Amino acid sequence: QLFAFFNHTPVTGGGGDPQTAPVISWLPVEQSQELEDLQKRLTLSQKHVEQLKQELSGRQSAWERAVRDQMDRNRAAGNVAGHWLPLKATTAEAESQQLERLPDLSILATGPNPPTDVYTVRYPLHQGRVTGLLLEALRHKSMTKEGLARSDSGNFVLTELECTLIRNGTSTRLKLLEPKATYEQGSLTVNNVLDGNPSTGWAVYEGRPIDRDHAAVFRFDPPLEISDTAEIQVVLKHESKHVSHNLGRFRISATDDSSPSLPDASHEFHVAIQRPDNERTTEQRQLVTDRFLSEQPDYTTALQKQQALKRRREELQKNAPRVMVMADQPNRRPTFMLNRGLYNDVSDIEVNASTPASLSPEFSGTATANRLDLATWLVSDDQPLVARVTVNRIWQTFFGIGLVKTTEDFGVQSEYPPHKDLLDWLAADFRESGWDVKRLVQTIVTSHTYRQSSVNRISEKTDVSGEHLTLVDVDPDNRLLARGSRFRLPSWMLRDQALAVSGLLDDRQGGPPVNTYQPEGIWEEATFGKKTYARDSGAALYRRSLYIFWRRIIAPTMFFDVASRQTCTVRPSRTNTPLHALLTLNETAYVEAARVLAESLLVGGTVELKANAAESTERSKPTDSREIQDQLDQAFQRILCRLPTEAERRLFDKAISRSMTSYRRNPPLAEELLTVGDSARNTSLAPAEHAAWTNACLMLLNTDEALNHE
Repeated sequence: QLFAFFNHTPVTGGGGDPQTAPVISWLPVEQSQELEDLQKRLTLSQKHVEQLKQELSGRQSAWERAVRDQMDRNRAAGNVAGHWLPLKATTAEAESQQLERLPDLSILATGPNPPTDVYTVRYPLHQGRVTGLLLEALRHKSMTKEGLARSDSGNFVLTELECTLIRNGTSTRLKLLEPKATYEQGSLTVNNVLDGNPSTGWAVYEGRPIDRDHAAVFRFDPPLEISDTAEIQVVLKHESKHVSHNLGRFRISATDDSSPSLPDASHEFHVAIQRPDNERTTEQRQLVTDRFLSEQPDYTTALQKQQALKRRREELQKNAPRVMVMADQPNRRPTFMLNRGLYNDVSDIEVNASTPASLSPEFSGTATANRLDLATWLVSDDQPLVARVTVNRIWQTFFGIGLVKTTEDFGVQSEYPPHKDLLDWLAADFRESGWDVKRLVQTIVTSHTYRQSSVNRISEKTDVSGEHLTLVDVDPDNRLLARGSRFRLPSWMLRDQALAVSGLLDDRQGGPPVNTYQPEGIWEEATFGKKTYARDSGAALYRRSLYIFWRRIIAPTMFFDVASRQTCTVRPSRTNTPLHALLTLNETAYVEAARVLAESLLVGGTVELKANAAESTERSKPTDSREIQDQLDQAFQRILCRLPTEAERRLFDKAISRSMTSYRRNPPLAEELLTVGDSARNTSLAPAEHAAWTNACLMLLNTDEALNHE
């Protein structure tokens, strides 16, 4: 029944896209308000643009007549370069297929597609001069992949083109010269259609699905001079060894330009404008209307404003972070009981969405209850479960163990809480405060229980011999909370702590994941060479551990105590392996943090360091004992939040002096230590002194007090 709440989502479990649908976009309040305002302005702008269209539509007929008149004047003056006039066929026949004449004056081949075919089409020619012929190969949805032919690739092979002039019952074969094409496929050039050889031809396949129209232009030699009515017969032959590569849709046009050339981008407009409105296709009408509107200043100004609003809206939407969400299908999917819980053993018992009867209060939803109903039930005043679980997990963060030890299990197999009333009070207070996490944290950390010392003390209880037992003897896991908790900090927190005390931590919120320091070859070995680890640089190296990128099969190498991520884990494991100590003493991030912290101490201790900036303070003289003590105080306060004891002062004083002497005897060792990490080094500091303090800071970062919560 609980599963039924989630059995109506369209999620398939597949993907690969890190943001598999459904997703929603999120914007800050200011940008969200701007987007809402843009949408309102766009609605008004669209209404204004449509109103202008209606007002201007009455002028379009006069504009079209003026355009045609200008075209006629240009033609009479010989200024018609690239203008082609589509010819309207009187007859169109093929040896095997049916040729259909379309409204845009193109011709479409239909019916069975034979291995070869020959098209014969006749066009009337009116009085005037004809200097060239244009053959357009046009795409059509009935072709393979909406290409140019019904062949396997959507490509055609035209083997021959013949033109004959028919005038007064006499036929004259016309000579074609200077063929040019928009594209030629290797040796299948447009010249081949004039060579009389059926084994050659013209084709246009570009190695990908054909996604554009093509054209070829030919010059008549000599030009045709038509003094009365005449016809031109065009024969297109497809006799290639490439079977069924017959041209699917084509159009023939003529020109009187002295130098016939391939049509430019305005060709389709010239074709459409010269046709009566009632003979134009829908696309041609739209083309003419768009050209008319583009020449109307009021309309273009309004359209530009609308487009500017759209661009801004798209910019906001594009840059808005996308968040994956759940959605419900419109039709609910039935849910059935599973025998013994096996997903592939479905019974015939259908169930509705509901909650387990063992959990109070009783769920009062209907048969069509959804995830919102479940969420409302979970946070209702009568349902303490969510508040208890949340409080318990936050308590675990500060005490190392929850009030209920089994943080992941509050069921019948869970531990009974030794402080049940405390758990209930915290849960009730948390819920009544409006689920205020910060307030809950403040309540915990300011309590006497949290602020107790974790030092083991003598208890009032005695053993059988009368000896007093320690608190650890009486309560090893500190379940009675008689002392402060002591536990090792998680690896990610130790890294962030080292970066924070050094001043390197980049605490910005949000942003993409980062690849920080990691030994070479880890990803390559885990993925058999398929994935290569590309380390980031600059401030990205010092971002909080929360932002470090995880591969599913391998965690960041510095995190020794993380879960496998194969299952949900809410109770962290603790690591105390010697390997982790080896890492905190030698890993790049820790050594670099110690180096930068040492640099901060040597230049005054109060300077806020940047990740990639070196200080310019000059320093060459050795530090005296008083200065060393001041710097040691600052180091202890930064890392351990206390001052050193006298014994610790003597210990560190000897260690620093001994290290300084060693590095002065062997300067290359100091230089090697001070080059660890990408952050810039202050080269004005004495290397031996800087290296000695780096070791001291690294020692402090590896003390029990620094590694443990106590």
